[in-house]
Amino acid sequence: MFDTVIRNNRFVNNSSYNANNAQRGTCTGGNLTVHGQWDGLVIEGNTITQSTSTGSCYGISITPGYDSAEWFYNLVVRNNTVVNLGGCAICVGVAVSPLIEGNLM
Repeated sequence: MFDTVIRNNRFVNNSSYNANNAQRGTCTGGNLTVHGQWDGLVIEGNTITQSTSTGSCYGISITPGYDSAEWFYNLVVRNNTVVNLGGCAICVGVAVSPLIEGNLM
C-alpha cells in the first residue's frame, strides 16, 4: 500500500474483548492495527481510548503479523492521543526510520 492517511478519527473501546466473566468488557487486542507492506503511511491526530485493558491490549500497532515479508517505509505517527492501553500505546516493528512525534499517552 502506498501513501495512506489515517487522520482525525476516534476509536473508543474499539478492540476485541475478553468474554470471560471475570474480565468481561476488557480490551485484549489491537485497536488500530496495521500489518503488511506499506510506504507512506501517516497516522495522525487520532484518539484511541479504552475503558479497561490487559497487557495484550494495544493502541496503535504497526507490526509484522504474517508469514510473508513485511515492512514500513516513510511511516509517520504524529499527534495521536492514546488512553488506558495495557500493553503498548504505540508499537512499531520492521519500520525503517519511522517518524514518531507529538503523541500523548
